Amino acid sequence: MRLGPSTADARSSVDPITLLPAYPSRMYTLPFDTSLPVLVVSKKDTGLAQAVGWMRAGGFSVGRADGIEQALSTLRTGAGSWGGAMVNVDDFGGMEILAGALCELRLRIPGLPIILITRDADQDDFGPSRLGLADVTLRAPLTITALEAGLAFAAENNLRWQRSLATRT
Repeated sequence: MRLGPSTADARSSVDPITLLPAYPSRMYTLPFDTSLPVLVVSKKDTGLAQAVGWMRAGGFSVGRADGIEQALSTLRTGAGSWGGAMVNVDDFGGMEILAGALCELRLRIPGLPIILITRDADQDDFGPSRLGLADVTLRAPLTITALEAGLAFAAENNLRWQRSLATRT
């Protein structure tokens, strides 16, 4: 199945996203709503292939994007089609390079849980300290334990983020 932007203009400038279905039988249950797919953004070679497998075994359909612009365009135009996003920031120049795009995405789609993956993190960060950028930051290489906790905290922190925005207006 292919997903892409909803407008013809955007469709011509962005490749469609490949959607990998959940495996037919669940191996375990992950603490996150699996009714919508999660978009995993990483380069094919360095990416999060193992995490994609874990998520599919946990009942998720997973969209794969190997370009940050492709992913951002897809998320912007199809915001309600995604249950979350996982971004390997190291593949795209690191946090300093992506900070502006992540902030814009958070404000434009506040209900989208975002998990960042980076080798630069000293440890997994499940707290709300970076809510302006993302809900959770996980240290690479990713473990199944960190993924499980990250999914649970991402959903919880995203609700905090949405409440914080509501109190600002």
